[in-house]
Amino acid sequence: LFWEMLILRARHVEAGVMPSRAPGAAASDATNRAGSQGRRRILVVDDEHEVRDMLVEYLEGRGFEARGASDGQEALHLLPDFRPHVILLDIALPGLSGMETLRRIKALPREVCVVMISGIADVDIARQTLAMGAADYVPKPVDFMYLDSVLEVHTLMGQFDPK
Repeated sequence: LFWEMLILRARHVEAGVMPSRAPGAAASDATNRAGSQGRRRILVVDDEHEVRDMLVEYLEGRGFEARGASDGQEALHLLPDFRPHVILLDIALPGLSGMETLRRIKALPREVCVVMISGIADVDIARQTLAMGAADYVPKPVDFMYLDSVLEVHTLMGQFDPK
């Protein structure tokens, strides 16, 4: 499974969009690029409050404006007012699944970068979410250096909408 996830990640290398700076610079660089638009906003959607709170705290420490949602319905409710640049979306959510939440987010008129996160080690599900429009996939437990590099990659690829 590790090798299959590594192969999925290698697509970014082949596309020539790997970070040119150290992964630790990702969040501060993304925040600096926000300029007068304010801090970059990230919505963390995870039903495990420990994971959600830890990610929100980490991202805020990296200079992002971060909020948490415990399920897909809450996330969809927060979207119009919070207007996140990135959504970290757990696949296994109670009620409205992460995959259904992703489908609904992608149906909205405003483009947003959605990065799936999951403790489920299933490469087929990861591929399916990418085919549905997810920008990336981050396995749990979240490796913060890896998360920084994912955010850096999508910053370089222009995935953040500055509006």
